[in-house]
Amino acid sequence: MTDRTTRMILWIASVACLIALPTLAAAQVLQPGRTWTSLHGSTLIIQSVSQDGSFTGTFTNRRKGFSCNGVPYAVTGWQDGIIVAFSVRFDDGTPKGNCQAVASWVGYLVNNDIEAYWDMIYLKSASPKRLHGQDTFR
Repeated sequence: MTDRTTRMILWIASVACLIALPTLAAAQVLQPGRTWTSLHGSTLIIQSVSQDGSFTGTFTNRRKGFSCNGVPYAVTGWQDGIIVAFSVRFDDGTPKGNCQAVASWVGYLVNNDIEAYWDMIYLKSASPKRLHGQDTFR
């Protein structure tokens, strides 16, 4: 390889790095120990994050009008780039803490916010019901 070819390769690589730098700086990764609070006051606490993007933690519902408020439930989730998804089974193993409900959030992480759509299925009078909506976690 000639000196001119080597310089050209180094120049192209340098330009590619400069172009990619803002994208890399904007990438956000969920961190253990971080508490995310929704606009409705519920909290998502990230306890561990694996290299594959899976994470665990707790979710505490604080939205008015829902049972099982104030109880931390196990959460399992995944991050793939800016896409974030997590699920909660509202059952802490006690009769009082079992709300017979499961909820999932799917959204994206941008500008230090998680914007997510959620779905919840719960039992009411032995018949499944569905709720859904949107929330922001900061």
